Amino acid sequence: MNLHGKFHAFATATVTVAQGSTDTIATYDVRGYERIFVTLDVAGFSLDAFAIKARAMSAGAYQTLYSTTTHFTAPSGILVGVSSDLSLLAVGAGWFILDVLGLESVQIAASSSDAAGSTVIAYTGGI
Repeated sequence: MNLHGKFHAFATATVTVAQGSTDTIATYDVRGYERIFVTLDVAGFSLDAFAIKARAMSAGAYQTLYSTTTHFTAPSGILVGVSSDLSLLAVGAGWFILDVLGLESVQIAASSSDAAGSTVIAYTGGI
């Protein structure tokens, strides 16, 4: 099956996240998509927290779906795959694949392990 016609590249997000607060990196409108693939490039300092949040409709609040070491080292549910423990992602790259069917939007957030902050670049595609 050729899914190339359905592929969509979301805007690249570049954010410097602070220490001690979980800052939003990107929010993706995933209506009409089945799955997204997010790659993360971290520069400066490692992360000490990472969260994948979602909501079913725009009137609802974002709910944290995945944010702990256990979530990322033993993915389950709609978290299809993950490169490593994103909650402690070192400088370098990581990724995750998430089923998004039935969701209105997905939000990712992180915090830095250092007061100087960490720069996170998120590249995202969906089908």
